[in-house]
Amino acid sequence: MIWVTWRQFRAQAVTAAIGLVLLGAVLLATGPGLAHDYATGRAQCNGAGCHQFAEGYLNQHQKALLELTLVVLVVPALLGLFWGAPLVARELDAGTHRLAWNQSVTRFRWLAVKLLLVGGSCAAVAGLTAWWVTRWSVPLDDASRLDPRLPLGMTFAARGVVPVAYSLFAFALGVAIGMLTKRVLPAMAVTLVIFLVAQFGVGVLVRPHLAPSHTSVAPVASATLANFNVSRDGIRMNGDVPVRGAWLLSRSMVDASGARVDVIPASLEHDPACDPTISKDITACLNLIASQGYRQQSTYHLPSQFWRLQWTEAGLYAVGTAGLVGFCFWWLHRRVV
Repeated sequence: MIWVTWRQFRAQAVTAAIGLVLLGAVLLATGPGLAHDYATGRAQCNGAGCHQFAEGYLNQHQKALLELTLVVLVVPALLGLFWGAPLVARELDAGTHRLAWNQSVTRFRWLAVKLLLVGGSCAAVAGLTAWWVTRWSVPLDDASRLDPRLPLGMTFAARGVVPVAYSLFAFALGVAIGMLTKRVLPAMAVTLVIFLVAQFGVGVLVRPHLAPSHTSVAPVASATLANFNVSRDGIRMNGDVPVRGAWLLSRSMVDASGARVDVIPASLEHDPACDPTISKDITACLNLIASQGYRQQSTYHLPSQFWRLQWTEAGLYAVGTAGLVGFCFWWLHRRVV
């Protein structure tokens, strides 16, 4: 049974191996230069110069990082579509499953071998892809701590253990949908839709609550100012994340009573300290705003909570995967004939 499953699966396995080799070659060719440029620039900078170096370094390589991050995010979906959905649906559609069952192979063994062999391959492909990209990205991660342009929320799903959890969930989802539809193309379409909905829902609605968040309230100073805009309505501004590398969940201005305000009143614009025509130095204006009781309230996760968030989310997907696998065996026993 193992040999038959491998024979059916070898084309996909060879394709994945070629893709991994090509990805590894690209990362090996560009990674040493990336690390050397960062080490050289970091050794030559100091103080504010390191912030400027990190900004330029991130701007130079951010596109490549985002592209590689997208690769890691796409891999689980592709595995669910092209490895999970056709795995059983193709055999149920063609009727070849009956041939295996009539050769002293039980239903459960037939399905278990397929799930273990192909599911294990899914975990290996996703894990290697995420690990290689993570290793390549180490200099950029260090630079982002100097200039936090890459928040945890952007790269979280492409790092650590969650890509493996995503791939196993997508694979099990594809198998389950394939058993329900018994048709490959409908199974692929439904798998893609459900997986994307699950990814979006967990990322937006669930992930922020997987660990206790931290909230801080502090005035915005020149050193922490991220943006400052004066308009007819009033003054809009934001400060940096209070902790470098933290994952910002929400940020808003509050008044002296703690109530949220979207715009600081326009009356402050007419004060000489905030008149944009007097000077480009807005330190006096920021001090005036702080004296009126306006503060920035930030809610965020600390960098130290990264692995807690990773393992908790991976556990949620593991529970979903186990439920889908259990459903597949139940459906095979009760429904498939």
